[in-house]
Amino acid sequence: MNWRQRLGAFIGGFDAGQHHRRLRGFRATRAHVNALIAASGPDITARAR
Repeated sequence: MNWRQRLGAFIGGFDAGQHHRRLRGFRATRAHVNALIAASGPDITARAR
């Protein structure tokens, strides 16, 4: 564990910014949130109803 990870563990921080076993398989996209919503808007709207 490097010094940044130790400092982050000591201070806290965002769970998504850490490298836990739970997030190992998660691959985040770099696409803008508005583009993602526009691409799947009808499905999101239907599921929200």
